[in-house]
Amino acid sequence: MMSRWPALFLMVCAIIIVCFPAAAEKISDLNKKLPIAGVLKVEGHVVKIYKCPPCPPPGQCKPCMGDNIVISENNKLIDDYSGLTSKEMVIFIHPGDAEKLVPGEYYFFSVKILDRKSTGVPLNDVELVSFDKRH
Repeated sequence: MMSRWPALFLMVCAIIIVCFPAAAEKISDLNKKLPIAGVLKVEGHVVKIYKCPPCPPPGQCKPCMGDNIVISENNKLIDDYSGLTSKEMVIFIHPGDAEKLVPGEYYFFSVKILDRKSTGVPLNDVELVSFDKRH
């Protein structure tokens, strides 16, 4: 009977992880902690979606910081990056992600903290891993 305990324990742990995933953090809490690496969960409203403009022929592209979104604890759409506060976060996205996100909607995001910094915010660049819309 004792030999079943390790298997039972692992099964219960797996159920807990699947049914009760790690809670997403508030943007302001992450901006206070300033993590330098790792994959984290964060939640917020999409308040800006930016896609780099297509390159005109013959491929002389204007400089672009990369496709990105801004998420916020407040559901107030923004036009630019000036005035970002500790309640906002810039997340770099992959091609095709912008079309799947809706401005003003609330999402849970899994993001990766990168080892580079290309924006004026204190946190290193953040890259989207996945997202889930919650009602």
